[in-house]
Amino acid sequence: MAGDGWVADIIWHAMILVGKMLVNFWRSWSMEFLLGLSFLMQLVLNLLAGFRWRGASALPRWVIWLCYVGGGASAVLEWTIWLCYVGADYVPKYALGNLSVSGSSGERQLAAFWAPFFLLHLGGPDSITAYQLEDNELSGRSIMEFFLQVVGTLYVIYYVVSGSRALMLATCLMFLVGVAKYVERLLGLHRANLGNLSSSLMGQQRHAGAAAGGRRNHHQRPAFGGVTIDRLMTAHSLFYICKHAFVDSSVEENLDEDAAAEKKKELFSLEAKYLFEVMEMELSLMYDFLYTKAAVIHTSYGYCIRALSPFATAAAFVLVELSNRHDRHRQSDVWTTRVLVAATFILETVSLVRTLGSSWTGFLIYRSRLRPAWIRHQLACKSRWERFRRAVASLGLANVQDHRRWSGNMDQLNMLKLATCGQRQRKEFWAAGSVERCAWNIKIGCLKTLVYKRVEGKVRAFRNELKGKSSYKTKKMLKLAANLRTDRGWRALDRHKLLKLKDYLGPELQLGILTWHIGTDIYLHISDNVKASKGELHKQVEAIRTLSNYMMYLLALRPDMLPGLVTRGLFQLTCEGLHDIWTKSSKHSPINRQEQLARVLHDKWGEGGSGDEINTYLATGIELGRELIKLEKEPDPDRPRDMVKAIFDVWVDMLFHAGYRCSKESHAKRLAHGGELTTIVWLLAEHAGLFIDRKTSKKKGGRRPSNKGNSIQLEKSVLRPNEG
Repeated sequence: MAGDGWVADIIWHAMILVGKMLVNFWRSWSMEFLLGLSFLMQLVLNLLAGFRWRGASALPRWVIWLCYVGGGASAVLEWTIWLCYVGADYVPKYALGNLSVSGSSGERQLAAFWAPFFLLHLGGPDSITAYQLEDNELSGRSIMEFFLQVVGTLYVIYYVVSGSRALMLATCLMFLVGVAKYVERLLGLHRANLGNLSSSLMGQQRHAGAAAGGRRNHHQRPAFGGVTIDRLMTAHSLFYICKHAFVDSSVEENLDEDAAAEKKKELFSLEAKYLFEVMEMELSLMYDFLYTKAAVIHTSYGYCIRALSPFATAAAFVLVELSNRHDRHRQSDVWTTRVLVAATFILETVSLVRTLGSSWTGFLIYRSRLRPAWIRHQLACKSRWERFRRAVASLGLANVQDHRRWSGNMDQLNMLKLATCGQRQRKEFWAAGSVERCAWNIKIGCLKTLVYKRVEGKVRAFRNELKGKSSYKTKKMLKLAANLRTDRGWRALDRHKLLKLKDYLGPELQLGILTWHIGTDIYLHISDNVKASKGELHKQVEAIRTLSNYMMYLLALRPDMLPGLVTRGLFQLTCEGLHDIWTKSSKHSPINRQEQLARVLHDKWGEGGSGDEINTYLATGIELGRELIKLEKEPDPDRPRDMVKAIFDVWVDMLFHAGYRCSKESHAKRLAHGGELTTIVWLLAEHAGLFIDRKTSKKKGGRRPSNKGNSIQLEKSVLRPNEG
């Protein structure tokens, strides 16, 4: 209709007008928006990046509530950090490019003063340099980008900032700080690369071997006030073992026998929970090394930057105010600059305080070799650092104890629970191609001590087996040390006189996990002994259930944390088989569905009673469950009837084996997500194996071996490839 044309014209012209207004607004305020967005991302990363190791449960309650409403604290936290990590890299680059193109001489000189701040933001916060382990691969492209950003910033400063010496000096100060922080980030990425770390450790090893006596101060444990701080310093003193383990490198043999004996005594004199606490602290240090700037911060370069940066920022603030004595700058730019510089000064000061209050600094203070002695006492006094640390911790800026511990989060996945979920849920589960939404997370809590005691007992048993047996041949001792790291449960079965069950362990670990998960679930749901369990026995039952579900979670969702071939298809096929059995059963109850399915498997599907064909490993798991219940009920004077403890020991052995045979890169990658229990027990095995290997190396010729003799890795001939 003719009357509708003028309406369309009005709408069209209104849209054009609004578009022009938005374009003009963006031209006038784009730099302020980009500057605020870039700074906000830096602030978020400063506040939240550290929770990747500590876990989302350590967040303030109101943040947890917001994340819960948004759908999962951990998922929201990961997405927030990822968005800020990516944005903090791209927003400053875009802003610098925009400044270099749109800036003109004499116009908005304060806007040009902001250019070094974008360079500073590209340097990133102290709390994160890499989001994933692959980000530590420093390429030639990254170096080229660095030079381009520096040249672009110099271009903006040269052509825009003019006519004011004070403003030029302030801009140059912030430019130097920005370049220093950017270089620091690149150095952090370079040093955190596992390949470069391996080369660095080899160089340090050669240097230490050439030193007189080969004594190195960092192998000694400093004594600080407080038991927890003392254990943290122990973790620092043993951190060199952790670094060598992650790069699959040999530990230097430069320690004399007295020092090695002291290390061994120090490590194995700790109680189970404290021994593993030291391992957790070492892994937190490794997280710092791989994913933050810790490798560079705690060097002379890093300390100088943090000491000078707040003063340079404060001086720049004064110089900017002097350049505006005659109101030569736009008022909005002046206030934006004031807020920017003040906020930057606060962040740089907090960075300095956190650095000085960190355990890395405390350990360096202990190792200081300042001369003369009175200077060392004044500048590197342990008691003064301890008082300073407590003051910093009271302000909430740093807590060198709590955030060093493992979060204790263990993901869980249960096949019987998956099979008995509603039909609609199951279709969504397979359609999504992932079981992530069907998994859940628990706190290991008091179960941690129970698991740790068993692992500690496993380590001590091997040490005692070697102790005093000087007649052992080196090859036999190496074989014992290999068993410490490669046993998949057969020793536990042998100890409980249940070797008839060893075939159920399967040819590979993943198949053994699948079989034992089904068999264990059937046993736990049907055994009268389990139902009547109380006290310590009940704790062991819960530990078995937790470990079984945890290992199944690794098999289904984290197969890179397990050795052997990926069996995702077999896992899905077994789940389908369980669900088919569940749907064919006549009675369904809304409660105790898993127990009902376990009874159906035990009563109707054992020994081929149903007449239907089922998955081979599902049938093997059902057979194992029936066998466990049968062995528990049958009296046998030659075999203990503590079936719960036997199953628990088998699962701990599988956990131990999974941790050791997992690739070092996979261990390192999972540190970015809070770490895994398998990584902790693997690290303990590496520490224990170090001293076992030392004992074996002393048998070779009666002399101290070379650096190659004391390898964390055992001889490949001892590690049998068919052990999966």
